[in-house]
Amino acid sequence: LDAMGGELALVPWADMLNHKPGCAAFIDLNGSAVNLTTDRAYVKGEQVWASYGQRPSSELLISYGFAPAVGDNPDDEYALTLGVDGNDQFAEVKAQVLRDMGLNPVETFPLKLSGYPRQLLQYASFVLCSPEKASDLPGLAKTAFTGSNGIGQSIFDAARGVMNGQARGKQGVILGGIAGEIAVREMLADMCADALSAYPNTLEKDKGVAQGRMPDFPGADAWTGVAPEAIRAT
Repeated sequence: LDAMGGELALVPWADMLNHKPGCAAFIDLNGSAVNLTTDRAYVKGEQVWASYGQRPSSELLISYGFAPAVGDNPDDEYALTLGVDGNDQFAEVKAQVLRDMGLNPVETFPLKLSGYPRQLLQYASFVLCSPEKASDLPGLAKTAFTGSNGIGQSIFDAARGVMNGQARGKQGVILGGIAGEIAVREMLADMCADALSAYPNTLEKDKGVAQGRMPDFPGADAWTGVAPEAIRAT
């Protein structure tokens, strides 16, 4: 309960309330009573929803034994890891510049169905940028993460094109303007495609396996990780 500094509490009947993704209702102590504050009006006989917190479906499944329908949970997320390429000619300088900005050479960003943090594009554009000299990198970092116009241009590989940086939002810049943003989004799309290709089954196959229709999907794999062949055969 937030009113008690985040202390855990057993609240009778509160566990009868079901979680709904995106619901902003909450339970908290109000004087000597625990109240449910809803996020909208309800009519008689309508189910009242609560929120178990902004949790991805994987956490809901592990903690509570259920998962919302695919696409229904705006808090579903994939942890996307980005970092300075070790083969980059300015890798060491970029890593140090990021540290000087209070960032790490490798950072993780949440990708959600509802979107992603703007800082992801700024960070990726700095990681991808290819200036003529290493001394340009501190200014480029300042431009990318604070929106300063000290250096307003980033040079990407010739295949990506060259364009002046363009401010987006109240702070920060995606280096390289439109060409830079295209380069960043193409990289993110490739990384997501690679991550999806690591799953042994399609979504349709996973649904079939969950429903016990293994004979309908002879190529589906119901196992993850390592298991003895004798167990897998079951």
